[in-house]
Amino acid sequence: MRCGAYLNERKIPQLFVASGAEELSDPKAFPWTMGWQPSYRAEGRIYANYIQAFYPQQQDRGRSGRTIQFGRDLYKGIQEGLGDLSRMIIVGVAFDIADEHIDGHVSILKRSGAEILVFAGVPTTASQVIRLAADSRWHPVFLLNDAAASIGTALRPGRW
Repeated sequence: MRCGAYLNERKIPQLFVASGAEELSDPKAFPWTMGWQPSYRAEGRIYANYIQAFYPQQQDRGRSGRTIQFGRDLYKGIQEGLGDLSRMIIVGVAFDIADEHIDGHVSILKRSGAEILVFAGVPTTASQVIRLAADSRWHPVFLLNDAAASIGTALRPGRW
């Protein structure tokens, strides 16, 4: 948040910041910043509510997320949103954007028996995960974070 702090110290407005970082939602710390998307944590709670409402029969859940902050915050939101049901998260795989072993991560998630996969990452990695899952004949319910839910850069290349 160095840029946000720098601009706020100089009282330079930043409107519609495309980040769900929790800090930017704090008007005391960042009075000159206004975002347009929910925090990553709130996004995770939204996914948890969706899972509970539309997939109550699913017992096993997997998650995959980048090791940068939005993956951690989104995961916290999922845990908060699921409450006592968070014990049903059976596996979590964190990865870096430069990770060359995405296929191994998908294999771990598939072998876990997860029926729902919540993905937090970028479109190119989402595309890889979608393709790898399909190639391995694993068809979980995919929930892609807003950054990865692009038809042109994630879904179409992944041949959803």
